[in-house]
Amino acid sequence: MRQRYLAVVIALLLPVMAVAQVWTEQTIDGDYPGARSVLPADVDGDGDIDVLGAAAFADSIVWWENVDGDGLNWTEHVIDSGNSGALSVFAIDMDNDNDMDIITSGRVDNQIVWWENLNGDGLTWVEHLVGENFVLAFSVIASDIDGDGDYDVVGASYETDDVYWWEDDNGDGLTWTVHVVDAEFGGAHSIYAIDVDGDTDIDIVGAGNLADEITWWENVDGIGLNWSEHTISIGFDGAHSVFATDVDGDGNIDVLAAASFGHMIKWWKNVDGSGLTWIENSIVEGFLGASSVYATDMDDDGDVDVLGSARIDNDVIWWENINGDGMSWEEHQVDMNFSSARDVCAADVDGDLDIDILGAAHDANDITWWEQQPSPIVVTMTPTSSVELPAEGGTLAFDVNVVSNVPATYPNARAWTKLKLPNGNFYPPVLFQMQLPLFPYMDVTGSLTQDIPSYAPDGEYEMWAWVGSSPFSGPSFGNYFPFSKSLITSAFDHIDNWNADGYFYPNGVAEDHTMPAVYQMEQAYPNPFNPNTAINLSLPHRAELMVVVYNVAGQQVAELANGLYEPGNHKLNFNASNLASGVYFVRATVTGKLDQVQKVMLVR
Repeated sequence: MRQRYLAVVIALLLPVMAVAQVWTEQTIDGDYPGARSVLPADVDGDGDIDVLGAAAFADSIVWWENVDGDGLNWTEHVIDSGNSGALSVFAIDMDNDNDMDIITSGRVDNQIVWWENLNGDGLTWVEHLVGENFVLAFSVIASDIDGDGDYDVVGASYETDDVYWWEDDNGDGLTWTVHVVDAEFGGAHSIYAIDVDGDTDIDIVGAGNLADEITWWENVDGIGLNWSEHTISIGFDGAHSVFATDVDGDGNIDVLAAASFGHMIKWWKNVDGSGLTWIENSIVEGFLGASSVYATDMDDDGDVDVLGSARIDNDVIWWENINGDGMSWEEHQVDMNFSSARDVCAADVDGDLDIDILGAAHDANDITWWEQQPSPIVVTMTPTSSVELPAEGGTLAFDVNVVSNVPATYPNARAWTKLKLPNGNFYPPVLFQMQLPLFPYMDVTGSLTQDIPSYAPDGEYEMWAWVGSSPFSGPSFGNYFPFSKSLITSAFDHIDNWNADGYFYPNGVAEDHTMPAVYQMEQAYPNPFNPNTAINLSLPHRAELMVVVYNVAGQQVAELANGLYEPGNHKLNFNASNLASGVYFVRATVTGKLDQVQKVMLVR
């Protein structure tokens, strides 16, 4: 398996500047035959994310312990060595004893069982039978279907076209009663349990691989004994995976699905929240062998993004929900060589507060996770003029902020802008280009302008800015903002050319962005002062910084800093216009790193 570490990635990345996100691949198990599903769960109750897997050709059910909590050291633990061919795995506290139990479906014995985590540490397991003669159960989950406060089990049988649920009769997981949801759901392949219609009970969503259908079953009576089938989509070729969440942020539960023969991922908007009216929306087409779909907030911007895998393309990709409404998606590649990628999901595997990705590759026999690293270069655009231009054209003004997360200098970087026209094509040639040396941990903002002539077509545009090695060797790290232009109704030319201008540095001279080596507060300047003086501080690493000012009586009179600051040189302003003349003391502290006091004098 490939092992990629951040230092190596950045070293290779800087000369070409070819991608906008860095993922470090870490192998959990590279010899898990026919790996089919993967699931994050805290199996041993130690507060970090462990991993469960199911494999069609493995001779055991196992979980991998995240030994140090950072995802770099894994220990395999066998749950059962006599149950071969598990197709699905699910984790939940079945017996309500505050530890994580496991549910599995077997391809060989055609049983659904749950495994009791006897001591809560994942080392001792007791098997309990849920259901028998349930052939090729490709999906098994647990939820409180009957609303009695305990967990029931739901399964989908590809061989017999069945969707069943098993009622936990006594709440202890020892006695089960089977109930039929649908006995004619062709090639029942994937299921998801959620309250689709907002009536506070649990419904079921399913993907029928042979029926080419996406369907949900309404839990009519709320206790799982009366079900009403509602079709979301028909002709969804090879419906393979289904997921449900609020994609567009309107408070209703929407549905997502992957089609393995149709090679696509789509989502359906639950128009009024009742689950009776759906609008189909495409996320990606031509995604060969689309096998899995998962949704979560990948980029921590407050909306739902989508993650998918493709068994023919061997791809793991996530799509950014650009505007949060599910109408515009931007593709981000994670791994394009994950052989027969069958399943993907997401969790914070290493405990660093961002979302990582887990995957199962059937042909590669791999259970893998990809660590999300900070983008080496972050580009942010902010319009400073109106983004609605009249028919005669106008001038766009905008700021471009460039942040380098790389601890090295890249002197030959360039910055450039281009326009995406209403027809979706980028307007050539490059509209603005300049050299932009990238210094370690640089954070710089430039003000740019772009003229839009009257003869430009009316419609919706995008203004893009990139930083990379060259605008003619492919896009690098970029961002954009949308704007519009009205239809021309006269021959008057307010703007008659596509001119662009601006600078990232005053007079084109780069500032010194060398990283400091020590924590330090420099002497205030000016000193004595009236009424303002500047306090300069150096932070070699990100740190919680506190800067306060005291008078000679030891009373605090001002607070200049209190929070998390990025590495670099920081200038703080002390405005003493409301204070009396005299001596004051400025104290800067970083716990365990810096505790420095200096005297300043205010002279009126």
